Formats: sequence, C-alpha cells, structure tokens
Amino acid sequence: MADGQRDGPTVMGRREFAKRLKVSTHRVDRWLDEGMPHLVLDGPQGRVLIDFGEAWQWVVKKYGAGYGAAEGHHGGDDEQA
Repeated sequence: MADGQRDGPTVMGRREFAKRLKVSTHRVDRWLDEGMPHLVLDGPQGRVLIDFGEAWQWVVKKYGAGYGAAEGHHGGDDEQA
C-alpha cells in the first residue's frame, strides 16, 4: 500500500503547488485571490492547503491546459511570451 498516493486527494501548500505546476508562488497567490479552491488552517500563520486535483482542474478550466507539468505531463512551453 506504499504506492497509494493516487488514491484520494493530494493536499499541499502554496509552494509545493507552484513547484508542481512550474509557476511562481505569486501566480498561485493570484489564483487564490481569484477563487481557486483551497483551505486555510487556523493558527498563527493561517497555512493555506490546496487539494492538487481540485485546484488543477480549476486552473485548467479558467486558463486552459497549458500548465501541463501537473499530473505527470511534461510541459515546458507553457510560459511562452
């Protein structure tokens, strides 16, 4: 059962989500401001947790599938000018 990572939600912080999608944390913050699904844990820092699958679907629906680094796809051309 060690390889059960794909079973159920994968929850992570802002930095890990940004790293997975190969974008800046500033972009992730902007998406959060725009309504990307997330949870905020109570505490001194108010840690933001992001369900990768749910949030990635939101990003794809809003901006298209150009953020293909997610879900194991290898995108590199997603940041074209």
